[in-house]
Order: sequence, then structure tokens, then C-alpha cells
Amino acid sequence: MQSKRIVFVSSLRRYGGGERWMLDTASGLRARGHDARLVARPGSVLATRAPARGIPLTEVEMRGDVDPIAVATLTSLIRRFQPHVVVPNLDREIRLAAAAIRAGRALRPRTAKPRLVPRRGSEFPLKNKRHYRIVYTADVDRVIVNSEATKRTMVRDAPWFPEGKAVVVYNGIDVDPYEALASRRRDVRAKLRALIGAPADVPVVSLVGELNERKQQRAVIEAAPHVLERFPTTRFLFVGDGDDRVELEKSIRERALDASILIQGFRFDVPEIIAGSDALLLPSRVEGFGYVLVEAMAAAVPCIASNVSSIPEIVEDGVTGILHPVGDIGAIAHAINFILAHTDAAREMGEAGQRVAREKFNLPRMLDQVEKVLFD
Repeated sequence: MQSKRIVFVSSLRRYGGGERWMLDTASGLRARGHDARLVARPGSVLATRAPARGIPLTEVEMRGDVDPIAVATLTSLIRRFQPHVVVPNLDREIRLAAAAIRAGRALRPRTAKPRLVPRRGSEFPLKNKRHYRIVYTADVDRVIVNSEATKRTMVRDAPWFPEGKAVVVYNGIDVDPYEALASRRRDVRAKLRALIGAPADVPVVSLVGELNERKQQRAVIEAAPHVLERFPTTRFLFVGDGDDRVELEKSIRERALDASILIQGFRFDVPEIIAGSDALLLPSRVEGFGYVLVEAMAAAVPCIASNVSSIPEIVEDGVTGILHPVGDIGAIAHAINFILAHTDAAREMGEAGQRVAREKFNLPRMLDQVEKVLFD
């Protein structure tokens, strides 16, 4: 494919699934010969990580939909760089990018107009407001959505939106490192248990994600005693940090579960923790796209997750893991107990998940589809 120029735009300071997608996609497209660049806020996680990935960076504050400095900076970049496509993340960036494209065209009407193709990764509907209708119908060419669930929710309250503009592209990961960890399962398991100071034979189940109500760590705290009755040496690892950490630690202490539920905070060895676990938990109340589920599947680890949002498009109940109703404490405990009690079935789920991850959620496949949406 002929080399193209792409600008990715994100105004978030924190790092989540959308920011990871931008880094992976920009880096992957550059490896394929395209000139992909990133616009991010100064001090954001994206701004700090982009240089290490070899992605050219423009830093600018984006304080609102009509931030004149942000629009002027984007307009200048578009005039100089002349991208074929601009890929914003949130609705704020879509409106800023649309304004910059219009301003650039006004200043140089004979230049080619870049396509505006936002990527939508959260399960929030489009608002039925005038400025949404104008931008999404007049300015936006296509929308990349990360699941059928995201697409359904997006168009639910927007009968004016041309549904054909939204194209589902599942997130992809580099599965090779996770498969390599799975091939060294015994060693990886031993290292994880040594890390937490536990005997080599104790069961470990992990939950990876921001500590907040949406991720439903509280449900796991409530389910833990039902698991410990049957498997008393089990360790639950909460990997991540967030606003709910203090309250979660308090809840753990009040239930005298300090020895069984360990909050690990933010860590850089998440792949090793996942691969060394007996199961990966994701009991979220709502989920954009469970990257961590795909990582667990690639590492041949069975998943236990809530039957909500895009999760059923990733995990097949009874095949690659077990799905449960949101917030159902008994179902969560039953699923964990089943995985720990039925090692052969758990191994088969892990192996099936690994096959699905390689076939459906690999990075080259995602990049192929992104290229098609952006450039065809």
C-alpha cells in the first residue's frame, strides 16, 4: 500500500484502552511505512510514551471544544503536514479536529481535505444535539468502533446517524510474548508465587484494571469468602490503582481478608502476572473493550467475566471462559471454584482462548482492517 500520512489526536491525560490503541496503531502503521503522528496534552501518559515508540509528537492543551489555541495548533499542523486522515479519540477532539480542518481549507482551499475518522471505544450513545448531528453527518467520514456492542449503543439514540459509517474493528495485540509465557507456564507460575510470598501450589486469580466502581472489585471481595471455604489458600491479586483503593483496602481489612486479597498497585510485569495466574477476572459493570481478556487468552489462561458490553464478543461462555451476570456474587464464586476444581476443563478453556486470540485479536489483523477503513 502507498504510504499515507495520519494524525492521531487525544486530549486525555490518563492511560486507558483508547490511548493504548492509539499507541499500538500509530506504531504499527509506521512500521508499515506510513507517517503516523500524535497530538497529545503535555504531561499526559501518551505524550511520555510516544517518543519511546518512535512516534512524532505535538503537545498542546485541549481545554474544550472551542479552545482557540488548540484549533490554531491543529490547523497549523494540518497545513504543514497535509495528512490524508485525522483520527481523534473523544467527541471533544472530533470537534476540535473538524474546526481545524475547516480552518485549514478556508486558508488553502485548493489543498486536499483530510478524512476525519474518529475511533470510538466506550459504550456511550451519541447525544441527540445539534452540534453532534452537524459534526457526525457533515465532517466525519467513518467511525472505527471496537465492538458490535459499542456500535449498537452509539447509534441507539441517534436515528440521524448513518449507521454504515460505523465500522467494527476489534482491538489487536502482539500475541507472541503471551504465547512465549504460556510455553514456560511452570516457571512463570513459580515466579508469581515467589513474588507474593506464597507457596508454589496455591491458587492465584487476578483482576487487572483501575480500582473503581466500574471494574467491580467489591464484588470479588464479597465472593472471596465463598471461594476460601473450598480453597482456603487462594490468593486474589488486584493489579492496578485508582480512586477506590483506600475504600477497597478498608473493606478487605474489615472482612479479615488481608492475607488472601492483595492489592498490587500499578505494575510493569502485568503479562507475567496474568500468565502465572489460574484465572483472570473481569467482573466489570460496563466495559469498552477488555484488552486484559485478550491478553489472558493469548497466555492460555481461562477468563471469568461479566456478561455485558463487548465481553461476550471476546469470551465465549463455557469455551474460553465463564461469563456471569453483573454483580452476581454467587455466580462469580461458583465460576472461580469451577476453574480451580476442574483443572482439565480450565486447561482446555485456556488452549481454546489462545487459538481465538491468535485468529481474531492479533495485531496484524487489526492493522489490516484499520488501513482499509482509513484509506479505502
